Amino acid sequence: MKNSVKTFITVGVLLIAILGASFHYIKNQKVYLLVIPHFMIDSWKVSEFYSLTKEKYFWENELPNRIVLLSPNHFFTKQKKIEGICKEENIQYKNYSITALPANMNDIECSWWVFYYVWNQRFTKDHGLWEHFKWLNEYYPWVKIIPLVLPSHQMNHSKGIVQWIKTLPWKTLVISSVDFSHYKSEEIAEKNDELTYSTLNSTWRFDELRWLDVDCPACLGINYLLAEDNNLKIQQRYRDSSSTIVGYDLEEENTSRQFLFWEN
Repeated sequence: MKNSVKTFITVGVLLIAILGASFHYIKNQKVYLLVIPHFMIDSWKVSEFYSLTKEKYFWENELPNRIVLLSPNHFFTKQKKIEGICKEENIQYKNYSITALPANMNDIECSWWVFYYVWNQRFTKDHGLWEHFKWLNEYYPWVKIIPLVLPSHQMNHSKGIVQWIKTLPWKTLVISSVDFSHYKSEEIAEKNDELTYSTLNSTWRFDELRWLDVDCPACLGINYLLAEDNNLKIQQRYRDSSSTIVGYDLEEENTSRQFLFWEN
């Protein structure tokens, strides 16, 4: 009888400890959201935006526990699954590299050539990822990155990734590497960008994201859903384009950008 009581008390204490740890985990869990284009023309803006948002989100010498880096799949448009890696490894591009982690999700594809080997070194083909390596090295050294390459219009993946991100501990920075209007005059691009911002700034419009003039609606869908869940408000730091930067309308060669962040 005494042993039964001891066992009951021990189990009770363990349950209380587990519940307490779970509550502490949930209480301290936080997500930070950015959209940073991979079209890196006029790169001082990229640098300034990385610096500004790091100062806004994190105290001095503080870093996120993980960074989730999202990109459209530029080269394998027939791929319907999310591309990622299956084990922790170093991914290199030129002189820059990141320590990459796998995402513990179903339907992650590791065998296509978004991530490839040259001898024993892993590289990535997609510029939606590697364009950020320099800035991640500069502003978030030592933080491990979870790179994910999405079929750009498969919005069901947005919901799945959001549910997975909710399970990540402590502080998670989500960077959606997204370019905006492509191959349109500056007048049309500006109107399309206004529509995109307005949609992201509204509630109950997730299903409309798929039709926006951006190269990864599914990436923006992740920001959108996480912002709703965490009661975060979108803010725009910059909106520009290759036309505004060079000073004349490039017409069908024009690409636009928005630098976005979310805050309480």
